[in-house]
Amino acid sequence: EKAAETLRIADEAMAMSYQTRTGKEKEEILSMMEKETWLNAEKAKELGMIDNIMFEEKQENLFVASSKMPSKEKIEQLMKLMQNSIDDNEQLKNRLKLLKLKGETVI
Repeated sequence: EKAAETLRIADEAMAMSYQTRTGKEKEEILSMMEKETWLNAEKAKELGMIDNIMFEEKQENLFVASSKMPSKEKIEQLMKLMQNSIDDNEQLKNRLKLLKLKGETVI
């Protein structure tokens, strides 16, 4: 269960990066990831996931715009926030279990 939750967190972080890069909705990206969608270089370029295709004939005065990936620091901060959220959720679940065991009404 813990490994599955860790993978879900990683998927969310990757989806955010793809969303920033492509401008696509996060749900669409997560769906593609869930389906393990494979892309060739042309399709990846068309979707905005890459800037160039290696060994493709170069154009003169080619301008390449790139979106920066978040820094390692930012990704680590995000992972920490997500982990704290999971920890908080676990604490709430445990408190709910305790209240149920005590027989208290939970709204």
